[in-house]
Amino acid sequence: MRDETPDSPPDPRFLLASERTLLAWLRTSLAFVATGLALVAIRHAGVDSVWPLVGATVSSLVGVVIAVWAYLHRRAVDHAIRRSQPMPSPGIVPVLVLGVVVPAATVILAIVSL
Repeated sequence: MRDETPDSPPDPRFLLASERTLLAWLRTSLAFVATGLALVAIRHAGVDSVWPLVGATVSSLVGVVIAVWAYLHRRAVDHAIRRSQPMPSPGIVPVLVLGVVVPAATVILAIVSL
């Protein structure tokens, strides 16, 4: 923990690290949305199964949830840094697991149903 009072300015390295983390989460969010778009493209390429649409919906929703969560988490981390408090833990992991498993399972189901 730093030896600073809550009124003193925080070390910029911590704030910049927090910003880089936010950008990494936003890239992850964008990847989920892009996966959703790719699953829609598979659907338009002639796969008549409904599973790609399910995977696209879940993947895109997970991307949106991650983006919103990343912003809110970054605000909480910034608040903690500025007040020399413990960092909040990332509670988004179950959403990430859901976002990986459901689209992957839908692709497998789409392939099996061909």
